[in-house]
Amino acid sequence: DSLSTDAKTASNKPLYVTEGFFDTLIFDHILRCERQRSKADLVGCPGAGQFKRDWLKYLQGRNVYLLFDNDQSGLDGMRRIVKLVEQSTIKPKSINFIAWNKIHG
Repeated sequence: DSLSTDAKTASNKPLYVTEGFFDTLIFDHILRCERQRSKADLVGCPGAGQFKRDWLKYLQGRNVYLLFDNDQSGLDGMRRIVKLVEQSTIKPKSINFIAWNKIHG
């Protein structure tokens, strides 16, 4: 239900896209510990470069947060998703990501 492909019925919850199954589990655990799990939708991408064009429909009308690893493949994976969105007619409300270099540097 939360991952509707129709912008009119899309959830108002932010959608967090993580890199990998374990990152999804960890983020889910953090949200549950903070009693925030019901306020967010969470999906895991099977790897940094594995996001499929067909999955763009789930971003429609959503505030999307890309939570990929702070390595070259993670950065490339996030850039790839942004490029797919730019080339598509499907549009999220926003796409956000962590600027790791501003946190660590």
